[in-house]
Amino acid sequence: MIPEERYDMIRNILRKEKTISVKDLSKKTYSSEATIRRDLNYLQNSGFLRKIRGGASLVQNKSVEYSSFVRKHENMDKKNYIAKIAAKKFLQNDISIFLDSSSTINSLAPFICNYSQIVVITNAISVATELNDNDNIRVLLSGGRLKQRSDSILGSQAEEFLREYHVDISFISCKFLDFEYVYEADEEQAMIKKIMLKNSNKRILLADSSKFENNSFISTCRVIDFDCIVTDKKPSDTFLKKTKFYTDIIW
Repeated sequence: MIPEERYDMIRNILRKEKTISVKDLSKKTYSSEATIRRDLNYLQNSGFLRKIRGGASLVQNKSVEYSSFVRKHENMDKKNYIAKIAAKKFLQNDISIFLDSSSTINSLAPFICNYSQIVVITNAISVATELNDNDNIRVLLSGGRLKQRSDSILGSQAEEFLREYHVDISFISCKFLDFEYVYEADEEQAMIKKIMLKNSNKRILLADSSKFENNSFISTCRVIDFDCIVTDKKPSDTFLKKTKFYTDIIW
């Protein structure tokens, strides 16, 4: 088994168990305890778990932003499904767009390559790299500080850069959302997204179903600030009832 497969198994086990011993992880993944200890070191450095004596505990602090590696491999099927819907519904030739540095928005990048004369403005290194080889897409990447273990360029330089532009559509994701607000775990990420939303004609939120009806450290904006929410399955009846008059939701 390659390391990435074990990381996925460990993450799924911890989401269910919350706390588990090295011995039990070794049995569940059919790996040696020495291998599991190395994996736990890696996943602790990525921010996903906290090592405890003899095992590991899931990090559940809502102010923690996981590394880009962890976020990229979470709910990949859901993210791809959401990106496909968003692309079909909102992308077209000859438009300008903001893309944030979330893993969900990163899933949208391959679909953009099917269009031409699009200007993409982003603070995500992976998005800029993926789109840069396409002659029909103009990519503008913000300057600023690269966040450690992240795909995100943040800080005052990135913020000032983004304030200079006004686009047709912003595609944004989030940490969580409840009936009223959309949340982030990091203040600088929230600020970048606030600027993108303010400087857009149309605002689209891409969020998989695991993010609904929860909150986090800091609010980015209100749910009603988005023209549409794209997700992977029908939200709860309560959520739909509270949002139906001001925000479209498609799945």
